[in-house]
Amino acid sequence: MATNASQNADGESSTRKRPRTEEDGEKQPEVVESPDLWLKDGNIIIRTVSNDSPPAYTLYRVHKHTLGLHCSVFASLFDGPQGAFAAGSEHYDGVPIMDLPDAADDVRDFLKALYFPRETQIHSHPTTPIRDGCWNIFPDSYHGILRLAVKYDAADIRDLLVPLLKLDWPAVFEDWERLQAKLVKSAPSDNHIKKLKKRAIQSVQVILLAGACNVRDVLPVAFYELSRYFDDLSSKADFYRQSSSTRKSLAQLTSDDLLKLTIGRAQLRAHVADTINFGNITVSNCRDPDICGPSWETWWRGRLNECFYYVDILTWMNEVIEEYDDTVAGRDVCSPCRRQIKQFLITTRNGAWCRLPRFFGLKDAVSPNWGQRE
Repeated sequence: MATNASQNADGESSTRKRPRTEEDGEKQPEVVESPDLWLKDGNIIIRTVSNDSPPAYTLYRVHKHTLGLHCSVFASLFDGPQGAFAAGSEHYDGVPIMDLPDAADDVRDFLKALYFPRETQIHSHPTTPIRDGCWNIFPDSYHGILRLAVKYDAADIRDLLVPLLKLDWPAVFEDWERLQAKLVKSAPSDNHIKKLKKRAIQSVQVILLAGACNVRDVLPVAFYELSRYFDDLSSKADFYRQSSSTRKSLAQLTSDDLLKLTIGRAQLRAHVADTINFGNITVSNCRDPDICGPSWETWWRGRLNECFYYVDILTWMNEVIEEYDDTVAGRDVCSPCRRQIKQFLITTRNGAWCRLPRFFGLKDAVSPNWGQRE
């Protein structure tokens, strides 16, 4: 398989594909030298294979020292005598080849993160133009890098990306609300279906990533996000039938994950329905109990059934709070009741968020102070 690497006028390696040939009636795999990471003084070649048919190989000529410096797994591999390693390896241009079983795109992004840190760090601050108001957020850009950083123990990269993951899937309710406002602002209404599909796939990625990388505090948010978007997706039958990428993404979840999703969604709605009733509200200094109590109960009964079928229960509660403040309270309820009932609704909404780990069966998986600012 070895051929001589071509060089451009500056002495740097250029991308060159090996011609396909026929052998025993089958096409031979295509071999591509990476345009970004073919370093002429490299002493190890990383090889990845695509899922194409026939498959395509991508080669990265890099340095053992660099891999070992950043990744303890590679450091252990290269720490011993290299004669046996070189003798037992396939070679390309006289350099030993090491195959990695990971997805080709993930390996490419991971190696670029090792050699070009700016490509990872450019998105790491929430006020950068690329991230501010962007709804195509983590883990699309970095999920492969983080997964390999954990697998090969690249501690510096992991420490850079884990806070970014938590930033985009926050445990604090106020942070989540601010993020939702950005998502709504950045996604035009005619892209609503596209956004639903995107966010559902992202939620699945985060659930899988949280387990693989032991970043479990993002799980309650990911399950809640999936529950609200999956509900909306499943109600749009024509779209859902066509969304093969969404179905494939959901198929990656375990039966236990799907059970958590189903039970958590039901428990969240039941909690809201059971908590918001006049008997749970203690109102002091009510000016007219004969009017305020019946007015509140009548209004709430008219909205109660909605919490069992509304897709996004927390957004629905916010709408309920705004409606109550603007309509019923202004007409029929006295000022002390209006203030205390509104505060009760806000407290119930915040409390529902803090109970997400319990609803989705994640209480023992997350931090004890989940939902509180550190």
